Amino acid sequence: MHNQTVVVEILLVTECPNADVARSNVDAALALLEPKIPGGTIAVHTTMVRNHEEAQERDFVGSPTFLIDGVDPFGAANQQPGLSCRIYQYEGKITAVPTPAMLADAIAARLAQ
Repeated sequence: MHNQTVVVEILLVTECPNADVARSNVDAALALLEPKIPGGTIAVHTTMVRNHEEAQERDFVGSPTFLIDGVDPFGAANQQPGLSCRIYQYEGKITAVPTPAMLADAIAARLAQ
């Protein structure tokens, strides 16, 4: 990646309480990656999903959802769009938000393309 901007978008619903943790984990992931970002920048945006129509349009499968350049790196087949909280699995455990390491790995994979 050379002088490009990677966009990390955090999709949220107001009913789920993980917005602050989602953003702080993205910030922590970026801190882990900082020495490895060659010449590009990473922009972080937060978007509220307000209704079922928006959930369908965005293929939103729960809050928080993280998109890296429009792609959900944690997506799985057969997930249904909807206004709900989302869970993630990491090292055999269930978590409400991806860890900074999970996010850093996903962002690094995009940077490597």
